Amino acid sequence: MENIKTTQPQDLVDGLNAVINDPLYKENAMRLSRIHHDRPIKPLDEAVFWIEFVMRNKGAKHLRVEAHNLTWSTT
Repeated sequence: MENIKTTQPQDLVDGLNAVINDPLYKENAMRLSRIHHDRPIKPLDEAVFWIEFVMRNKGAKHLRVEAHNLTWSTT
């Protein structure tokens, strides 16, 4: 990877042209999109499930990340 300090404007133009014109970029983006959208249930149904889950479990404290309990003290 080139150093950002030595990157020339033409390098950016060449990179953009490659992304725009090379069909492999589009094919890979479409493949990743299909993977990302391959879900067992619709996102709205999943959101409703988790909202109801949290309500049923009175906040679902067991799902909180323990990092929230870390202190910022540097002593």
